Amino acid sequence: MSNALKLIEDELSGDLEASSSLDSSSESDNTEELDLTSRITGRVDSLKNSILSFVANSKYDVARRELKVYRSYKISVPGYIARTTQMYEQSEFIISQIEQLGRSKEKPSLPLAQKQRIQEKLLGLFESLKSYLGRIEQVENDLKVRDLRASAWVLRTFVICVFVAFAVLASHEALSQVSGFVKVTIQKGASFLLNVLDI
Repeated sequence: MSNALKLIEDELSGDLEASSSLDSSSESDNTEELDLTSRITGRVDSLKNSILSFVANSKYDVARRELKVYRSYKISVPGYIARTTQMYEQSEFIISQIEQLGRSKEKPSLPLAQKQRIQEKLLGLFESLKSYLGRIEQVENDLKVRDLRASAWVLRTFVICVFVAFAVLASHEALSQVSGFVKVTIQKGASFLLNVLDI
């Protein structure tokens, strides 16, 4: 809005050079925002995508708050906080740096070369933030895989225990049937021998 007011004032004063410089600076602001939003990839509902979208749209406080809320949501996951604390802290620090650079870039008194350097730093910081958020998601996926493997081992152990219990019961029943048959056979054989010997 302030750029539009300055543009109107410049046109009224007849200063075409100031007008063209404002147009070029607003175009570079738009290209930077387009560059940041075009660098966001991945699932729409992911932590990385939502935080990067907030940062690209200059909603830094919302991005930091979402990071804290997400971290507190995952606090009950065993091993999550220990493996991601440093990444969360680095992400918050990078968001603060992006915010400071974004504010300093908005100053109209900065030369174009310095604005371009700031934009390059912003893009580098944005890529670093993207990397840290990706690592956080990777840790989360690793913990999910570990949890699934542990669940699979528990299920496997349960199935093996049930199989062993059935095998023990079946062998016990078979032995009792066989021992009953052997006992009856021995008794009949003994009585037959006794009958034969009595004759």
